[in-house]
Amino acid sequence: MKIGKTTAKPPADDVSAKDLVPELARRRHVDDAHRTDELERERAEARHKRNRADVAEEARRAELERTEREAQARATTDLARMYREARAAGERTRITSQMARSGEARALRLERLRILNLKVLVPVLLG
Repeated sequence: MKIGKTTAKPPADDVSAKDLVPELARRRHVDDAHRTDELERERAEARHKRNRADVAEEARRAELERTEREAQARATTDLARMYREARAAGERTRITSQMARSGEARALRLERLRILNLKVLVPVLLG
């Protein structure tokens, strides 16, 4: 907002230079005050814009940090689940291996082999 300058009245013939000095000094002082005020307002506006930019950047950083924390938590959860599944699968494999080596499992495999041999070899012998 600029304040317009007042138009100077044409000097009357009876006004001397000594009479004009205080008026001109006052006008210079007012003009200086206007310029100083305008500069201060622009400085304040520039500071305000910088402060708003700082706040926006802080918000962006906070959002990035939050996203990073969430991703880290998801990765940790996924890794823990994978370890649990691998441990369970390893335990199942170990138990299956022990069962396959047991005497009962060997006996069952031999019994199945005998049945298969009878089904295949008896028709061949008869033929």
